[in-house]
Amino acid sequence: MNSSETSIPPGPDAVIVLGRGGTGAASRQSLIELADALRPTLEPGCKVVTSFVDKAAPSLPEALQQCLPARSIVVLPLFSPDEPALLRWLHKLAMRWRSQLPDQGVQVRFADHLLGAPAMPALLLPQIRQALQTPDIAETAGDQWQHDPQAWSQVPDHQHHALVCTGPRCTALGAWPSGKAWARPCRPAANCVPGCACCRPAASTPATMARWPSSIRTASGTGGSRPRMPPK
Repeated sequence: MNSSETSIPPGPDAVIVLGRGGTGAASRQSLIELADALRPTLEPGCKVVTSFVDKAAPSLPEALQQCLPARSIVVLPLFSPDEPALLRWLHKLAMRWRSQLPDQGVQVRFADHLLGAPAMPALLLPQIRQALQTPDIAETAGDQWQHDPQAWSQVPDHQHHALVCTGPRCTALGAWPSGKAWARPCRPAANCVPGCACCRPAASTPATMARWPSSIRTASGTGGSRPRMPPK
């Protein structure tokens, strides 16, 4: 066995901490804090960026672009469950991004899924022990737990209801900034423009669905819906 077969490859030039997004800022902030904690443990000069599969930005292609001019990029998936179809889609997404580069020498590698790490059971055991030291939920939920926060139980008045898909494919196509751009001209609160899970297949632009007129209380079916695609 020669030395090249036993040598350990050098550290990456960039690491992408990849998670699932959420509607609140806390989901994004927790991933940013994790990336900040990881950065000092890597080699000096290694760039660490965050990215989200869905419901947030930057998307994986945007994060890959941020890593340039890195020559070796490691994508670190930190989400559950381990969905083979989703991971396969993310690999294809990285391949499509690299195919558009003038230099095809940039290497992108995906780390093994976090739940498959051999150290995971040992990591979870202290969490279980710590949980046994915390109060029962009846002591922390409060008396108004069924109506807290009130926004979860009250539907705001609105005339128009537009759903902007923020699923994995549409997020990669720019759904997060597109949704924000759609919401800005729809102020004040007479219009409702939330993000949602996958609406339907999207080929080249994020999918949207709008209802005129609409009410969240009565628009649970498909009648009166008009699927629309935003301009390219």
